Amino acid sequence: MKEAASVPDATEQPRTGRARLDEVQDVIHQRLADKTYGPGAVLPSHRQLAAEFNVSHATIAAALKPYKDTGIVCVRKSRKMVVVGSLDTVTIPQGQVARRRAEKADARNEVIDGIRRVIRERIASGQYGLESLLPEQSELRCEFHASEEVMRAALKPLQDDGTLCFVRGHGMYVADPKKGPRSGKAAVEHTVRQRVADGTYAPLTWLPTLLILAGEFGVSLTTVSLGLAPLKGEKLVGTASYMTYVIGPSDPAALPDTPSPHPGQELGRSHNAGSRKNSVRTSPTDTSRAKTSGHHGPGRHGMQEAHA
Repeated sequence: MKEAASVPDATEQPRTGRARLDEVQDVIHQRLADKTYGPGAVLPSHRQLAAEFNVSHATIAAALKPYKDTGIVCVRKSRKMVVVGSLDTVTIPQGQVARRRAEKADARNEVIDGIRRVIRERIASGQYGLESLLPEQSELRCEFHASEEVMRAALKPLQDDGTLCFVRGHGMYVADPKKGPRSGKAAVEHTVRQRVADGTYAPLTWLPTLLILAGEFGVSLTTVSLGLAPLKGEKLVGTASYMTYVIGPSDPAALPDTPSPHPGQELGRSHNAGSRKNSVRTSPTDTSRAKTSGHHGPGRHGMQEAHA
């Protein structure tokens, strides 16, 4: 599309000779800095380094040149490269590496900002309408010539500010600010907050159980708990007897007068408790004891009763 033409191409700086040279020099610089190649150490040969980095001998020679020129590395008569200096006294190579790293980071950020700008423009123009699905990320990566990591970095701020929302099993869509999010803990928080505000969940009444809310929103119990956490922090809802209720604004300490409409379903604890009871009744120890007693036959008292 035309909009993508103004976006820097993320593949303009791929693994070219220049990029490979920078990578090799970065590694050599790090090894000199952390004393992997300390003073007096003999460096691997050009052949060995070329094999390690999968580059040509010329690339290795170019990567080592700044360190030879500044006297950090010296070639002996045996043609072995020996470390004779320290980076502590020479800053030119370090500055070159830092500058190249900064240039790479700036180029990457420019690509990310450009993609994000184009997405925002398409949403503003209606090309990506409210509640419409965005193209799949594979299509966007192909269009913008960007990696998966770059696409994630470009879209994440749009998700954080509520412009986009990801629905599991469907994809990324444009959120409608009037309707709020449709999935995840944000949807739970938004919907419950709205129901408390409009009186659907009246003060001093019980909310549905986490199991019911999880089924309604198609999320896990943990996600429901995370969605309710901000409302508990704002004292809009509270918890008593493992159930959630709407706090009364006039008396925050008051509890609902009516018992929970979902007895035995508090947060799914009864189900878990029942499972634990069942597990106790059929514990391996009890089973082994039963097998043991069955194997040895009746006890002494049983034998006496049998004789009687």
